[in-house]
Amino acid sequence: MLPSPETQKRTLSIDTGSPTAEIFVIDSNNTVVARGVQSLEQSLPVGIYKVRFRIGNTVADKLFELPTGEGFYTPPELPELPLVSPVPLTGPMSQLASTWSTTVHVSYGKGSRIFLFVDASPNPSQPITPGNLILRTSAGVQIADMAKGVSAQGCFACTIELDPGGYILEVDRGESPTVQQAVYTASGLQTQVFLPIVQEGEQMSIPDLSACAMLMPPMSFGFRPDSQSFRWAEAARKTLSSGRMGVTPAQQLRGMQAVGPDDPMIEGMLAGKFLSPMLGIYGAHLMAAQNDKNNDDLIREVVANLNTLVGDLPDVTALRLYLDDPSSSTLSYPFPPMLAASWALIVKHSSNLPNLVPVGSFSANIAGSIWGSGAWLGWKVSGVQATAASGSIGDVDWHVLARAASADASDILHSGLNPVERAVMSYVRMTGNKFRLPSKLALSTSPESDTLKQITPSEITSATGIPYSVVVDAAASLTRKLR
Repeated sequence: MLPSPETQKRTLSIDTGSPTAEIFVIDSNNTVVARGVQSLEQSLPVGIYKVRFRIGNTVADKLFELPTGEGFYTPPELPELPLVSPVPLTGPMSQLASTWSTTVHVSYGKGSRIFLFVDASPNPSQPITPGNLILRTSAGVQIADMAKGVSAQGCFACTIELDPGGYILEVDRGESPTVQQAVYTASGLQTQVFLPIVQEGEQMSIPDLSACAMLMPPMSFGFRPDSQSFRWAEAARKTLSSGRMGVTPAQQLRGMQAVGPDDPMIEGMLAGKFLSPMLGIYGAHLMAAQNDKNNDDLIREVVANLNTLVGDLPDVTALRLYLDDPSSSTLSYPFPPMLAASWALIVKHSSNLPNLVPVGSFSANIAGSIWGSGAWLGWKVSGVQATAASGSIGDVDWHVLARAASADASDILHSGLNPVERAVMSYVRMTGNKFRLPSKLALSTSPESDTLKQITPSEITSATGIPYSVVVDAAASLTRKLR
């Protein structure tokens, strides 16, 4: 039998132009035969294929034919990049955002700005109430709401000039609990927050904090929908939000230059291939999530450059925890970061660095009320706030907590405890049930006492995502209440 002729092949070449866009090439058997991030070059047998672009959890597909011939082949028709974003990158809304971002509507300090933009036009039958989106100081003082800004064509915007620092974005959700998250500004920069809307009940639409997008250009730059770096940042946020590993803008991170917001070069860089601050923050956290020590030098370089550009924002300094940087021993987060990934790093290292989240701080108070999913750290506003007990591990009697939890959980869990105390008691009760704790626990080395080894601040921190110091303080407070 004569051998079959060799199958003809040709090199497929695709470049999405977006550093976190995934590419998949799928054959007629629905098998992925080639894949890449941003770009791809692969020699394949000629034939019919499907190319898939993916950004975060959104995909776009298109069939194409890889024909015979010489040299590289790029299909003339590729799918549009599936970048679904609240940022108005095209259309008339983009021009409104561009104009409004350079006009100050509320003054509350100097040195930085926040630009809020909500596009409610997709659902004109249920317009939002602008006053439901509020900006507060870290102490809770209201600075402005969207009603203080401008509106047109179903869009709302407000530019606030203020001192650099941390602030609170709040959404009043009517009968549902109010939600908040942190937003930071840096000297000479404008933090731009773009929020989609979500339906809340049958008659109400509200801005959706958990799905918002953030950009951070110089104040004089404003919002420019044609900026390539803005698109890259949004694609990286979507990837971080989806939790997909192995997708990082590494090439762009290596090209980052350490320039400040007043550097005359920055405008041209932002319009071209300069790494925008938010892309740097997203990208570094994407690499940290891979836990690949080969990336550490690059992450370290990005952190140093971001410090020059935006200062010591919590979402930058939290990366020092991942790097085990010697300076991390002095870090403290009395006010929370913006990203859930930053909070996860803080919680993870809080057992070894108990002062990362000071007892009685704002961060300690929201630790038991974390809300939402995606890239951002959000929390529900609780009517019961924690009071600093200044407790230590020596003030905790786990036997007392275990006996109380095994008695009548419904009374304990609904007796005016704050969210962290309820979380601690729920964990103790769950662990007690798992190991069938007796009503009376011996202090000896009996088998029953071994069950208490499972009830430690470190274990509770790991299970609940509540920082170590906050767990210890809540357990000390519970010990005093239940004795």
